[in-house]
Amino acid sequence: MGTVRLRTLGTTRAAVRRTARHIRIPSSIPRRPPGNALLGVPLSVYDRVRDALGIGSSASRRRS
Repeated sequence: MGTVRLRTLGTTRAAVRRTARHIRIPSSIPRRPPGNALLGVPLSVYDRVRDALGIGSSASRRRS
């Protein structure tokens, strides 16, 4: 692999890391059914709303 190709891959990887969504798995979710299904759905919605508003995410810390 040439130097130009390696630099392109490195730049692409850095861009993806900056823009990729960070997934947080709350430790309060049980790992076994039915608890994981009952608690996972509301916490997932809560997480998505937090991400949409930029509250408490690494993206909000980068912006400030």
